[in-house]
Amino acid sequence: EKLGGEGITNVMVRGVPEGAAALREGLRVVAGRPPRPGADEAMIGSKLRGRFRGFELDQAIELRKNRPVKVVGVFADEGSSHEPEVWADRDVVRGAFGREGTVSSVRVRLASPSKFDAFKAVVEQDKNLGFEALRETVYYEKQSEGIAIFATALGGVIAVFFSFGARIGTLITMHASVASRQREIGTLRALGFSRSSILFAFLAESVALALLGGLAGALASTAMRFVRFSMVNFASFSELVFSFEPTPGLVLSSVAFAAGMGVFGGLLPALRAARVSPVTAVRG
Repeated sequence: EKLGGEGITNVMVRGVPEGAAALREGLRVVAGRPPRPGADEAMIGSKLRGRFRGFELDQAIELRKNRPVKVVGVFADEGSSHEPEVWADRDVVRGAFGREGTVSSVRVRLASPSKFDAFKAVVEQDKNLGFEALRETVYYEKQSEGIAIFATALGGVIAVFFSFGARIGTLITMHASVASRQREIGTLRALGFSRSSILFAFLAESVALALLGGLAGALASTAMRFVRFSMVNFASFSELVFSFEPTPGLVLSSVAFAAGMGVFGGLLPALRAARVSPVTAVRG
């Protein structure tokens, strides 16, 4: 049950054996302690803390009706997909869901990444196991394909509309600038400045303004890492909490895109400025 809102959502519950936290180099308990083996205890990911009823230290979560577990710890894992999960003892989770003696996935840490191909061949050749061996990054990419496509499509639509808005804004700004500086343009033409130099000057001004706007937007986008978004993972139908992390490449491409909008938006006003007759402009 969500706090501060209406409705319920699904949360991933992972049953893990003792020592599972040590298998993940980046995982650390940031509050409380890990659950004891065989005890009705659990620890929750930091991205779930305080978001749902019972998801706080010393409170209780019902795995199933009349099967509560006490929250004894909170863990973080460098922003990985485990942070929106609940971890409890494997046998406790098995018993709660009637899945004694079974596991849904096995995580293995190899001595070297180069040994993966040999490990994969051995595992998949054993038909009694019926396992498929995947690198962890590939596994989670497959798990999140649906949400990645949705987020990319949504972001693309938003980017297209904003780019059109940016271009219109540039056109209006630069047309107003040309209209208010007719005498200045006429004076420059009378002094011998060529049409190409007038064109370049206004185009450079348009690009400079667009770059300033792009830099301001890129700087503001870095604050997105502190904002958390929740969405249902289409593969597991469970709550996925994530944040956007702008990378240097993404920031640079965004600034370059802003410069391109400055060129496209400022080209027509710059051409208009270059065609101004010096006599007509000086006369007003």
